[in-house]
Amino acid sequence: MINIRKEQKIAIPQEYLEYLNPNYVFIPIKENKNYPKTLVKKDDLIEDIKVPITGNILATAVNKDKRYLIIKNSHLDEANKDETRVSKNSDKKQEKVEFLENFKNKETIYINTFDKDALAFNNYYLLLKEKDKVIFTLNYLIENTGLKEIYLVIPATYEKVINEYKKIGDKKIKLIILNDYFALGYNDILSKYLRVNSSNIISIEALFNTYYVIKSKNSNYVYLTINGNIKATVFKATKYTILKELLEYLKIDINDIEICLNNSLINKNIGIQYVINEETKLIIINKKDKVLESKRKDTCSNCGLCYTLCPWHINPLKTNKCYDCGLCNYICPSKRVLRVGDSDA
Repeated sequence: MINIRKEQKIAIPQEYLEYLNPNYVFIPIKENKNYPKTLVKKDDLIEDIKVPITGNILATAVNKDKRYLIIKNSHLDEANKDETRVSKNSDKKQEKVEFLENFKNKETIYINTFDKDALAFNNYYLLLKEKDKVIFTLNYLIENTGLKEIYLVIPATYEKVINEYKKIGDKKIKLIILNDYFALGYNDILSKYLRVNSSNIISIEALFNTYYVIKSKNSNYVYLTINGNIKATVFKATKYTILKELLEYLKIDINDIEICLNNSLINKNIGIQYVINEETKLIIINKKDKVLESKRKDTCSNCGLCYTLCPWHINPLKTNKCYDCGLCNYICPSKRVLRVGDSDA
């Protein structure tokens, strides 16, 4: 484990913004066909995806072999809500039944509230801003399953969150406060640290999504952190918003920058045309480091530091079973990029 030291000054961002009414959304589509340039209403289905805004279809676009339908917000409807009710014929009811089956033979579960990256703080704001939904879901699981105890595993640095959740009256819902160690955001690492079965651990995101399953609703937004050589900001943003809109909203100069996705230690580059989706957790904005690139070497010195440091004790050069946490990139004395992930647009 690697302790995130205080002198590194990785502080919780004080800037929290909601961007729920974008000018455009880019709906991912699979079919290669022409869509009429007509008005679509919020919650209309396009290839099983509910449109999060009301607007006009402009065109289709292809980016990195992915096809999108561009919809321009009409801004005519009432302010976009962050959730919508699904139809009675939805699969949500069956999804709810199947989800509750997961707890049939369990008495205790642990909710992992750690983000996977040290520069991401989505769960901190999710726990605060969506507290009522989180608590409702916890109580629902206690009342409708065989669960006897639910533990919320929270970083010690989340003092405000801890104080809020200490107010929960139900004695079956308890807190575990842990130091902010790197990689505890991964359930299998947390299970080893707590010495419990990994099947008894679920992420706070999975718990939060359960709320929508229970309520037969769809969530129209995601939480994501924009960090790096800029003022760190946590966004609650509408799905399928293009990254360029968020950067313009923050007045970020997009010239000569490097944008990385989801991991501050892996150089998984994306462009400003990247479309925000459920998998978007962290956007890193940095100036291009030409000096660092000039220091990189192509050869491996076989020092073994990457293997020694790896939380899973694997060789990043000789396996496909890698979690891409990026620590090996950080420790490599040859400044090699050992893990890069798949590049998204």
